[in-house]
Parts: sequence; C-alpha cells; structure tokens
Amino acid sequence: MINNTINMKNRILAILAAPAAMPPNPKIPAIMANMIKVTVQRNIMIVFLRLMSDYLLISTVQISVGLEREFVAFGFNLDSKANR
Repeated sequence: MINNTINMKNRILAILAAPAAMPPNPKIPAIMANMIKVTVQRNIMIVFLRLMSDYLLISTVQISVGLEREFVAFGFNLDSKANR
C-alpha cells in the first residue's frame, strides 16, 4: 500500500514536471525556423539572379561581338574613326 502511494505520487510529480522541459511558447521555435528558411531562400535567389545577370552579360557581349563580325563581313566598318 505504501509503495503504491509512493509510486502514484512520483508519477504525478513526474507528469507535472515534464512540461517544464518544453519552451513556454512552442510557436517561437517554429517562427525562428521559418525566418531562417526565408533567409536561406532569399540568399539562394540573390545567387541565382547574380548568376543570371552574369550569364546575360556574357551572352550580350557574345551577341554584340557576333553582330560586329557580321557587319564587317558585309562591308560595314564599325570603327567610329573610319566613318568620319
């Protein structure tokens, strides 16, 4: 009988003590995780946009060089000094 009473008391106290291990507001860790996720997504987007801008810049230079070659091939001189 005494053992049953002691065991019951220990169980009740253990149950009451268990929620103390949880944060007082469980939303905070979820909010922090979402903030980190959004920050990572923004960084990925910035890297992607920089890569795309570099790619477009390189493509534009390649196209303009290609057009210069075509103009020269058709007899147009693109040098500003020669056009004077």
